[in-house]
Amino acid sequence: MSDLQKLFASSRRKMSGASSTVRGNLVLKAKEFKADTVVGEVVSGPAAGTEIEVKYSGTLGQKDYTKKRGKSEVNIENGGTLRIENVQEGKDGVYDSRWMITFNGNPKVDQHHIIPDVVCNYVDNGRRDNEGRPKLKVNQLVMDAEKHVTTVEDLQAAIEAGFAAEGAVTLFGQDDEGNVIQAPFFRSGAMVDGKWTANDAAERAAETIASFGDGIAQVEEVLQKGGFSVVPTRGYSVGPVTAEMLETSMKEAEEKGVRARISTIDPQNWACPTIGMRLQRALNLTGDDALPSDTGAKLAEGFKAYADKSEAATFESKGWRGLSDDTLKKFFNTAGVELREHPATGWSTMTLLEDRMEGMERGFVIKGFQQLPTSPYPAVEACAEARSAYYTEMTEACEAAVAGLRAEAGAGKKVEAKAEAEAPKDTLEADEGDALDDLLGSVEDDEMNLEG
Repeated sequence: MSDLQKLFASSRRKMSGASSTVRGNLVLKAKEFKADTVVGEVVSGPAAGTEIEVKYSGTLGQKDYTKKRGKSEVNIENGGTLRIENVQEGKDGVYDSRWMITFNGNPKVDQHHIIPDVVCNYVDNGRRDNEGRPKLKVNQLVMDAEKHVTTVEDLQAAIEAGFAAEGAVTLFGQDDEGNVIQAPFFRSGAMVDGKWTANDAAERAAETIASFGDGIAQVEEVLQKGGFSVVPTRGYSVGPVTAEMLETSMKEAEEKGVRARISTIDPQNWACPTIGMRLQRALNLTGDDALPSDTGAKLAEGFKAYADKSEAATFESKGWRGLSDDTLKKFFNTAGVELREHPATGWSTMTLLEDRMEGMERGFVIKGFQQLPTSPYPAVEACAEARSAYYTEMTEACEAAVAGLRAEAGAGKKVEAKAEAEAPKDTLEADEGDALDDLLGSVEDDEMNLEG
């Protein structure tokens, strides 16, 4: 984003006032629990620092939050916090919400640290510690330190700066076909006399460029046509106990065929919306972005003519959200529309809770709360075109499909690929889809220590 764009965005926030910026998902530092409401200071989002009053929602109230040593207690003296979903302006200056629950009720002073507005991804590469627990990562993009470069020299300098500051960088670029390139690089290091010693940042940056070998020509091509965004990346390990618990929860949910309910670090928060979710969102648009009013009916008619009995039944019971990506890709193909491939997981804006004990330069993350939607591409300069195309793709696809669709009566004809084995159907419940609606590449880990 250009400096002028940042200025205008900042100006809009200032001019809009607190009433329009206090909305969505946020973390609240409690100051007073009244009979029907809580008063506190917003910790995350554009309204951070604003004091608001919110009605209780969900199943908890004043007695639960103020009960000493209770499961849901929020200790005001220690800076206890709440996580609140879908905050909206209500009557008489009091806000409403869909759900409220304790986030960090009894913070350990000087050990627990809330990190708001973190753009991050989640990495599970199958590694385990000496006790067999998963070694999981949450990697934060330090967005304010993004550097957009167009020469090899500037690329190396930006990598060096990122290595020196955070120990890692993530590179983002875009090829001629509009595909996003994203890759992490690490400063790394070695144990010297029993102590972790990071590599020299300048030397490691030079080695990174040298490692491209003959591929440097491809790098230069991207640099010349659009450039790379180099973003310093701060890596956090998920607490080992937290990692073990979430792995157990995920396995149990999978065995039962349901969505896991996780209140710590939930891998499901980094899943990008399915095609069905994006399609339904496109059909729900209003105002200048709205599709013709009969678009949904025409698409539904075409799909019913195309679908087999199983697909038709799924559509009737769960709508577009219930259909698998594979099914919808094939359906759109019959109408002459090819949907682009996007990463299944991506970058989300979260509030993280860090547990950093004395002597630790960087602690473990033990909780996270999603503030904004997951996107396959972060809001960095090199991904601007890809992000724009991603958010308009389904609107354009719906228009093109309606124009090209030639639905047949009855069961409908299937494309040859229809005979092939299909991916499992999505089983997302409607209310969970709504939660993702309100929120709206996988980056591999490396052998490294991100301290330093």
